[in-house]
Amino acid sequence: MKNSLDTIPGVGEKAIEALKRLNIYSPNDLLFHFPSNVINKKIYQPIFSLNIGDLVVLKVKIIAIDQPSSSYSSKRRAFRIYCENETGKLQLLYFSYYPNYLLKWAKVGSEVLTIGKIDVFNSIKQIAHPEVLNCDNLHNKVDESEVIYPLTYALLNKQLRKYIHFTLEQQQIPNEWISSDLIIKYNWKSFLECLKNIHQPKNNKEIDLYSNERQRIAYDELLATQLMVNLLRHYKNKQLGRAIISSGKLYKEFINNLPFELTNEQQKAIEDIIKDQNSNNKMSRLLQGDVGSGKTVVAIAAILNAVESNSQAVLMAPTDVLANQHNLTLEKFLFNLPIKFALLTGKTKPKIRAKIMEDLANGKIQILIGTHAVFQDKVEFKDLALVVIDEQHRFGVEQRLSLVNKGNNPDLLIMSATPIPRSLSLVLYGDMDVTRISEKPKSRIPIKTSIMPTSKLNSVVDSLKNILESRGKIYWICPLVSEPDEPEPENTKVAAETRMKSLANIYPNIVGLVHGKLDNKLKQDNLMKFANGDFKILVATTVVEVGVDVPDATVIIIENAESFGLSQLHQLRGRVGRGDKASHCILLYKSPISNTSWQRLKIIKDTEDGFVLAEEDLKLRGGGDLSGTKQSGVPDFKSVDFVAHHHLISAAHKQAKDILAKDATLSLDESKKYHDLLKIFGFNYKSLDW
Repeated sequence: MKNSLDTIPGVGEKAIEALKRLNIYSPNDLLFHFPSNVINKKIYQPIFSLNIGDLVVLKVKIIAIDQPSSSYSSKRRAFRIYCENETGKLQLLYFSYYPNYLLKWAKVGSEVLTIGKIDVFNSIKQIAHPEVLNCDNLHNKVDESEVIYPLTYALLNKQLRKYIHFTLEQQQIPNEWISSDLIIKYNWKSFLECLKNIHQPKNNKEIDLYSNERQRIAYDELLATQLMVNLLRHYKNKQLGRAIISSGKLYKEFINNLPFELTNEQQKAIEDIIKDQNSNNKMSRLLQGDVGSGKTVVAIAAILNAVESNSQAVLMAPTDVLANQHNLTLEKFLFNLPIKFALLTGKTKPKIRAKIMEDLANGKIQILIGTHAVFQDKVEFKDLALVVIDEQHRFGVEQRLSLVNKGNNPDLLIMSATPIPRSLSLVLYGDMDVTRISEKPKSRIPIKTSIMPTSKLNSVVDSLKNILESRGKIYWICPLVSEPDEPEPENTKVAAETRMKSLANIYPNIVGLVHGKLDNKLKQDNLMKFANGDFKILVATTVVEVGVDVPDATVIIIENAESFGLSQLHQLRGRVGRGDKASHCILLYKSPISNTSWQRLKIIKDTEDGFVLAEEDLKLRGGGDLSGTKQSGVPDFKSVDFVAHHHLISAAHKQAKDILAKDATLSLDESKKYHDLLKIFGFNYKSLDW
């Protein structure tokens, strides 16, 4: 079938916009939008026994209709249909109704079958916007359960269910691509059968991440990903790159002028990258460094090596905050070198943007810093030789492919401060060479980490006086931006805006606020005020997780620490300990706390090695407590959960290797089934120009 949403009956512009909010852009995406729940319906139970929230099927007789007058243009009053049966009375409510449609079936004295969720108002049982069916020959038509999907506004569950079922019916049975030994080992059904069982389950067990069906579909996606990353590696190795010819004088001068000595691992990383740049093969390397390990210095050395060869480099970041930080870093380290660089983001004024574009095209600007949109826009370089991308977690396989084909055969260096377990690196970066830096600079003083309950909050707030008197600066991290309009009783997470106000009452004029919803200019101003010392306390969300470098910040307090994953806690802790003073991290947790959450906090207290933490995070998340532990830095997959499906990674890696050992470019007729697999999961195999 055509891979366009508007080919599905009933899908118009509004539905397409709603589906996009769920990251559904094609019929294939619908197939992997899995149910979140299965609710069993209470069929023909007595009305008097029903409770709020019950999903019911009731046979009732219409006894009266209350239709608001047509002059009531706002239609705020409900169209009410009064019903009853021998077990009680019930009202059906319709808001923003279409009278002509309702009056076609809503007739006093007629019997109808109504399906919906019970609510109660003034002791009267009601159903808002129920599904209503004619009572003739209905006994066998009513499903005893209803599949519930994750939704967004302007999209009803029954609409989405209809779109998904139509898409399922259009699918043709593909040739099996999984090796027969694995099919037998796991007793897997066919791909299409598994999809149908997931979308038409009888109970919640069938939609569980650990179900036979979900395991099978996850393996399919892992196999597709492994095929693509290995195809990319093979393609990259076949493509001639460009040798960067330089004496190395520029980057060596930069290193010699640094106010600190490089670690052994930094030096080794620079050697590996320079070797790649000097070769005729395209570099495609992941530089994975723990928090504070000095990745940026390594990247600058590579950039200067490209610049010395009379070429250009671009340094891209996922946020304006990080791009601005990189610009400040270059100003700090390159002020005495004959290098011209510029910052280009979505906020750059048109006049300045035009000048930057002109100077890029004629080669006057040697280094461009900006968000990754810089590369997607039609920005012309005179001779781009190196693309460096920092902290772009969702920079996937397909996007890497698009970069391979851009510029004048540029080398690609991706940096990540998010430690990822080796097994996951295999899935995410199998097409790339990987360099790890785990060694910390000798000048770094270990950060002392403490765990405290929120009952000690007042003591923590009072202790800030001593830190401020010693000229220290403080981060205070909160999980939310603002309080929700209708907070749920179990939601005890603290909002940054609320905490900022309470701290400002105690420490007036020195408390700043930064979060993702803040105007970009105000956000940058507040960060700068914190760096310059106008603010001594910065209340923030995880927007400061990466790219914020304030060496005299010595304390970070993380509120509701139990709601963060290990990797994210580690990243946040890395905001302090960047200077020559002893630093502290305080993890505040809300009681009661689960055993797994407590173990997580204890591990972060006892360990500063991000790679050890990443492995421990994966083990802990496999223990059943999945709350607050989304692996920072791992892209979203359609069906893979790295806890529930971790054991399938090595098998998918092995099968992909075996397939490509026989047919390295999937060009044989017997490999067409793998083309289908790649297409289903959104990989554009045809974009590889063999």
